[in-house]
Amino acid sequence: MKGRSSPLSRRWKVNPDRSPPRMKLSASPFFVVLGGPTGVGKSSAAIEIAHRFDGEVINADSRQIYRGFDIGTGKVTPEEAKGIPHHLYDVADGRERFSAFRFLTLAAEKVREIHARGKLPLVVGGTGLYIRALLHGLFEETGTDPGLRARLVQKAEEVGWGALYAELQGVDPSYAATLSSNDRVRIIRALEVFKTSGRPISEHFRETRPPLPEFRSLKIFLTQAREELYRRIDARVEEMFRQGLEEEVRRLLQEGYDPSCPGFQSIGYRDVLEFLRGETPKSVALENMQRLTRNYAKRQIVWFKKEKGFLHLPVSQGETLLRLVQEELS
Repeated sequence: MKGRSSPLSRRWKVNPDRSPPRMKLSASPFFVVLGGPTGVGKSSAAIEIAHRFDGEVINADSRQIYRGFDIGTGKVTPEEAKGIPHHLYDVADGRERFSAFRFLTLAAEKVREIHARGKLPLVVGGTGLYIRALLHGLFEETGTDPGLRARLVQKAEEVGWGALYAELQGVDPSYAATLSSNDRVRIIRALEVFKTSGRPISEHFRETRPPLPEFRSLKIFLTQAREELYRRIDARVEEMFRQGLEEEVRRLLQEGYDPSCPGFQSIGYRDVLEFLRGETPKSVALENMQRLTRNYAKRQIVWFKKEKGFLHLPVSQGETLLRLVQEELS
């Protein structure tokens, strides 16, 4: 993805050669949470905040944690990072399951570590469950049963994932309402927890405690007019194909990654796999990826509308965002 440029970078006027005024962090621990739908421009905004206030970015995207899955997940390139340290990217192998609890543990450590060095921690991403876990806590990973999980997957393959989603709706309707019926990983996990502990996963969530109780946070969700957001998403997917998404998938297969591994569950990869197997034309793979990405953005917007304490701010209001951060640090 070398050489890729973003209109958002120009909008935010990021210039790595300038020396912007640095804010001295207050004694009260503080971090910024920057959420938003995919494609809205979170990374560009975060990099500008980091340049202005001596910050470092912590990834909160559940797909960007996998090594080697770069283009299709929209990872920030070294050129785009403009010298700003980025953490929790490429921390897991694409073959392994990476949980929200593991993210919570690593992210909380990074927030404290960055703050201890006198820097501003910036948690950036669109995975709502990850951000909720960091802000409010998550029950420790108990109730795991690989055998049960395998049986649930087998059942889904026999009767369909819709049947498992309906089962989850029956035992935990509040949690099921936060998921897509296609969110296979979290549907399986929620049913696994219920069947091993006898209690809905939503009850476990309600009993948790925040992992960073001593920290204040500024919570921002970047927004954009739906039509413009969808236009940007479609253009972004086209750019991914131009930058070599097809070649990336081929490389991953050559390196021994099975198509069923967690890394390949990211949006778009399965469509490219179908194209490479000759099951669909390339144009259909691209259109499917655009449609699925738009649908994902819609679900992200719905999720964060339910999250308390987030200020929804148009991405065009960059100076307002910078002012809000400065006010918190003053």
